[in-house]
Amino acid sequence: MTSLSPLSSPGAIENSKFKCDETFQFWKDFQRDGFASAQENAIELAAITARFAQKGPECIDFLARHVARSGYHECIAGDCGVDYS
Repeated sequence: MTSLSPLSSPGAIENSKFKCDETFQFWKDFQRDGFASAQENAIELAAITARFAQKGPECIDFLARHVARSGYHECIAGDCGVDYS
């Protein structure tokens, strides 16, 4: 599998053609220096869950549906042998 440099990837080339909001840089740099540990991810998941829980039942329902939907898609991708690396 050939690896593209960040400057030659289609996404990087197209960045200048779009106006990106304030979250763009966050997601572009997300875990760029390596993946978080399982413990760090668990702590972050607990913090996010707590924030949703404080906002009430509608937010908890949204979070539950999001987790179920994401988990479903991860299972499908895993079953199909999709390699994201």
